[in-house]
Amino acid sequence: MGMRGQQVIFNEIFTEAPVLSVSRRGRSEDLIDKRNAALIDRYFFYGFYEKLRYDVILEKLSNEFFIAPFTIQERITDCYEQLDELRLKKPSKDYFKKKYPHLVW
Repeated sequence: MGMRGQQVIFNEIFTEAPVLSVSRRGRSEDLIDKRNAALIDRYFFYGFYEKLRYDVILEKLSNEFFIAPFTIQERITDCYEQLDELRLKKPSKDYFKKKYPHLVW
């Protein structure tokens, strides 16, 4: 038996088993939701206020959020209700500046 096997036996005999906490692996759903909300707000801002073309918006968002344009298209589809709500409310630029003061609007 190699050293690794011996160490496993040693640890099983002479150390207490650590109490394993059940934790979810992967990415936080809360953080993903926040990212998607910011992504939709930026998408709306670029389209409504900056009047950028669709392909330019996807490129900018891809660079800002480090995700592929295809993924952005999927998130836009998934978050259509939020986007439609923005379209109906037409929030001011100040709304976005207050919501995300760390971003340049």
